[in-house]
Amino acid sequence: CDPFNDASVFRLFKIKNRSLSKYLPILTSKTEHLSQLVEITNEANMLMNHFWPGQLTIILKLKSNSLTSKYAFDKSVAIRIPNNICTINLIQMTKNKFLVGTSANLSNTPPFNNLENIHTSVLHGYDAIVDGGLLNNSLHVSTIVDLVEFNNPKIIREGIISRDKIFTVLKEFL
Repeated sequence: CDPFNDASVFRLFKIKNRSLSKYLPILTSKTEHLSQLVEITNEANMLMNHFWPGQLTIILKLKSNSLTSKYAFDKSVAIRIPNNICTINLIQMTKNKFLVGTSANLSNTPPFNNLENIHTSVLHGYDAIVDGGLLNNSLHVSTIVDLVEFNNPKIIREGIISRDKIFTVLKEFL
């Protein structure tokens, strides 16, 4: 959904049965789009250049007034460039060049990697479903790194990209 549309963000939380206190990441197709949304640090640039597109989600400070949604974002936002051509193409078709990202599941249930395996009750409430084929890495969660606090990266969730790989890339800063 459109991260600049409060109603659509709230609707996504409701469909997924997700707590409003949990972040939803914002996806984009190019790092150049991010400068209008977040403050990009040198640490973030290093990780973006090394792991994107891919399964690394980075939490960065929002630029003031870049997003107003009271449902998903505070003073920071989780961002990612996915490694899925179908998702990239969908993002590029949007007016703002951003989409709220989410896995194909209800909150606190395992994700699916194929539309054929999703029970119809999970699909209830969506306006459209895009079948992008088999999602090879969708059963492996993304790694989430919080870079809001300068020189103090925090691994929020260790996923397919290990903590060691993250800190190896960041070692020249730390």
